[in-house]
Amino acid sequence: MAQQEAGADDMKRLERGRAVECPKADPVDAFMRASLGKGGQDGRCQCERKRIDLIDGLLQSVVLIRNRSCQGSGVIIFSNRDGALILTNRHVVDPSSKGTAAANMEAKCDSKVVKVQRVLVAPKRLDLALVTLGKRLGPPVEFGGAKPPLGADVLVIGSPHGLENTVSKGIVSNFVNMKTRSGLIYEMIQTDAAVSAGNSGGGLFELSSGDLIGVPTCILPHKDAENIAWAIPITILAEFPPDNWREIHSSK
Repeated sequence: MAQQEAGADDMKRLERGRAVECPKADPVDAFMRASLGKGGQDGRCQCERKRIDLIDGLLQSVVLIRNRSCQGSGVIIFSNRDGALILTNRHVVDPSSKGTAAANMEAKCDSKVVKVQRVLVAPKRLDLALVTLGKRLGPPVEFGGAKPPLGADVLVIGSPHGLENTVSKGIVSNFVNMKTRSGLIYEMIQTDAAVSAGNSGGGLFELSSGDLIGVPTCILPHKDAENIAWAIPITILAEFPPDNWREIHSSK
């Protein structure tokens, strides 16, 4: 009787997704239940499921920006039925840094591709730009309103080397002061999340809320450096409102 009760308990543990030895359980059924989540259970904890759902939503708001010679990423920050506004890095759309936007730029999200209408660049040589579209491409992201804490979990989403919808995970690992060529000094967010060429202009999101907190911009260009990347904080938009940015391209 004791052996039968123990076997029943073991089967209950199997159904909860824990692999145990049970001489009465069919091996195939036990494996399917414990390892593959058969019967409607996917074996994922609530926090993992929440993260997966969050990423699925954010992917609809991060775009690939490209032309024939260059590419990067961007984040939709405003959208309606008439168009969209995308935040990116200036070096993505003005790779020469001479105030001339790259020709024939387009934004792509999933299978939708929309031509870029206007490009505006931030003042003080800050490496940010705004791209306007004449069609809706996806939903806008939510902004983080405060400086993230050191150690906060973050996600980087973009198109490194043209690989769309690539997600990496890390933490806020430091805050570092940077200086533009015009003399502007500002604080950047350092992260150990994987960032590669093509991630520029994409999104750095705080995992707990899904809010956009930064724009991945650069990495430490040292052959021995690993997992050292910086993002311009989204809070800097309060200091440099977009209505003061300079237009460098218009196709209207």
